[in-house]
Amino acid sequence: MLAAERQKHILIVDRDIAMVEPLREQLRRTGFMVLAITDGAAAADAIAQRPPQLIVVDWNMPGLAALELIEQVRMARRLHPIRFIILSELTAEQDVVAGLNILLEFLMSHPGRTFNRAQLLAQVWAVDNDIDERTVDVNVQRLRKILAKPGFGACIQTARGFGYRFIER
Repeated sequence: MLAAERQKHILIVDRDIAMVEPLREQLRRTGFMVLAITDGAAAADAIAQRPPQLIVVDWNMPGLAALELIEQVRMARRLHPIRFIILSELTAEQDVVAGLNILLEFLMSHPGRTFNRAQLLAQVWAVDNDIDERTVDVNVQRLRKILAKPGFGACIQTARGFGYRFIER
């Protein structure tokens, strides 16, 4: 096996490569193989050719939008998920909700089934133990707050001491 094939492969997708160049160079110096691409469609092609271990993606990239790319990769790589880091200058609640739409879609696709925090992290964020499990609590709280406005806040229930489930109204 070639040394390049053994290296951890990271894909950076950002509309402004110059902005992420310091990150790219630091990752290269520490032994990672880094590919930087400026749009989502080209990123999807690169992922199909050689799936990376990590994708750093700009929320506002041209072409295929960040959430579309994430969803596409998530559907194609269910058995071998890829981790994502999303770069964003946005802070509006609507943009945060769009990102959380993935955590809600998963729960809604399994109504009545209870998932613990580790299961949700693995299924939604495709991570092992890299993120504190309490991240799930924070995101569920955000979802409930948003869903409460139209009267659906109680649809995400807590299974005390275990996790969360979605209950249809």
